[in-house]
Amino acid sequence: MRVNIIRPKWYAQMNGFNEQLQDELYTVVSSLGIEVVLTEEEIALDCQVYFLIAQYREEVMGNFIDKMCKKCPEKSCIGVFGKAARAFSETVLRKSINIDFVATSCCKELVVGILRNVECGKNMNIPGTITRDGYFPLEESGREIIKCTSFKYLEEGKRKYPICVLSSSHICEGNCYFCERFGFSKELNKKAYKSAKDIADEIEFVIQKYGRRIFAFSDDNFIFNEKEGVERAYKLADEIFKRNLKIRYTFECRSDSV
Repeated sequence: MRVNIIRPKWYAQMNGFNEQLQDELYTVVSSLGIEVVLTEEEIALDCQVYFLIAQYREEVMGNFIDKMCKKCPEKSCIGVFGKAARAFSETVLRKSINIDFVATSCCKELVVGILRNVECGKNMNIPGTITRDGYFPLEESGREIIKCTSFKYLEEGKRKYPICVLSSSHICEGNCYFCERFGFSKELNKKAYKSAKDIADEIEFVIQKYGRRIFAFSDDNFIFNEKEGVERAYKLADEIFKRNLKIRYTFECRSDSV
């Protein structure tokens, strides 16, 4: 099997967020011993599976998805990942009859399940997807957040990517109607977050291998669940001081979580 993970073309205003999701998917697929091809708005032929990334509304409402689908080989499996893809799943599925599913999140169990179903010739009606047959939420057993072992986009240079984007949790207690999580919060709030040590390990790895010292967390609510989230934030601060990590970072959180 060969998998092509495709991100939209880079532009500065949305620097690193599509790329971070592409690397998360790469981490899981490559760990299974499957050949992976990473491309930027280009199709790699002779692949059986195509994962498109659409984190932003512009990528759903624009021509990125339908343009890529038209170029994919017949009878290949096509899925779309990303926050905007989930929020506008009906629009995504209307873009092309060749799209097999929209992912509701990016977790190891979901990616492994999709690839197993492709191998067995089964449909994509599995937990964590939206298809033309309906919405299939993740199981109550929760899911494993992906720990990146590679940040390939950072190899493209500091001028293009001065900031490293990290993901440390999928949790937010809110279910605000204006948010892309609306309607999916119950599923996304299953315990899935990295420990303070795991986050510090990733930061240290990026500093040593790629020389970046500015980080942006893509979490919806970095300080989640009050007690657990606050404790983790303090532990992360301790790890940063203990390891003498000279960094700058940003994150978003709910005002009532602070």
